[in-house]
Amino acid sequence: MSRVGADSKASTSEATVGGLRGLIPKVMELGGWRIGTMLLTFGANIWTARQLGPEKLGISGLVLISVGQATLVLGVPSATYLVRTYRECGTEKERAELVALATGIRLILLACGVVALGAIISLWHPAAIWRLPLAAGTALAAITVLQANWALQAQERTNTLMRIFFLAAVVFGVGAVGVLRPGSPAGLDVVVSAISGLVGTFLIWRFAQISVLGMRWNRATFERAFGHLKKCVWIYSTDVLVYLYLNLEVTLIGALLTTRDVGIYRVAHSLATSVSTLFNVLPLILLPRFIEWKKQSPALLHARQTQITTVIAIGGVVVVAAAWFFVPTLFGFIYGARYAGAARPFAILLAAKFVGLINNVMAMGLWAYRRDLAVLLATAVVAGCSVSLNVFLLPRFGIEAAACVNLTSETLILGAFYALGRRHRASEAYEV
Repeated sequence: MSRVGADSKASTSEATVGGLRGLIPKVMELGGWRIGTMLLTFGANIWTARQLGPEKLGISGLVLISVGQATLVLGVPSATYLVRTYRECGTEKERAELVALATGIRLILLACGVVALGAIISLWHPAAIWRLPLAAGTALAAITVLQANWALQAQERTNTLMRIFFLAAVVFGVGAVGVLRPGSPAGLDVVVSAISGLVGTFLIWRFAQISVLGMRWNRATFERAFGHLKKCVWIYSTDVLVYLYLNLEVTLIGALLTTRDVGIYRVAHSLATSVSTLFNVLPLILLPRFIEWKKQSPALLHARQTQITTVIAIGGVVVVAAAWFFVPTLFGFIYGARYAGAARPFAILLAAKFVGLINNVMAMGLWAYRRDLAVLLATAVVAGCSVSLNVFLLPRFGIEAAACVNLTSETLILGAFYALGRRHRASEAYEV
């Protein structure tokens, strides 16, 4: 290696260590808020599950999955695209215009979605037990579409975002304990979620200074909006496919098994998500920084990416190993005998969540290099395999099969993203 190469490598190594040391205090601070949010959500979910029972919890679970699907359809441009575009804006005026334009697009799409949903419900005439969940789910979908977490993320104000999440979790916990009782109607937990989401959305708009009142919608504005929609199509399609292979299984459980199975699986899925939220701090912080690191050098980005994925992998192994040993004994005691069947799916889903976190970090590196189409194609193949496996295995092996397919899908995505990243680094022809 030449002296210049050695000096470059040493500089990159020093920048990497220094940069990661700078991240540690921020991660620790945000981790405290995440732990608080996780514990509050964990306690509220236990209370909700014990009060409603598997059947009603399953009904709410199917509605919440539909809320997620609606949020994906109406939540364009996608958050990843908006964060990247915001960071690439040259002036504050351009950034403010992007925020207002993105919010305006979502308001227009939301209005169209509400009209379409009203027409569907008027023709469907759902049973009485579904009316409250559907009404609350519609409100929650609208609130979630407009939440705009991405704005604070792009501004690197993740600490503010974590505090808002914590406050929303407090509202959800107090609301759940305050109103949910044995015999409560299905969907009352969705009402509490909608109120919690409304508080969060109001605060995000307040701190991100989001406003659409001064936005003039004319031909030029619509042309700019269409341009953003066109540019984000690959990232948006990837988000849809990721949601499908991670969450469509809940809908398939409802279609191929029973709503009671949905309720049991929802407990496992919610608990795994709650535990993994502690490590979800990293993706929230890292996407804006990945873009900046890429501008400095590909070697720096790769070095940081490697160290971050190593931290997640070590943490995941420790947490998942503990779950395999202790959860089967504790699950029935905490949630009640009705949910004992969720213990093993929870441990499997927890492993899948940590693999998914590594996938997020690797995908951010690819997105920083604008490898949007490559990420989409890899995700599309895995999504197709995931849906096919669930359709084939669910009727035979039940909800444990869904959890195993989830883990398998995340592992396949990991392999694909690793191969794409390695291929891209080879094409860059730089020394690490």
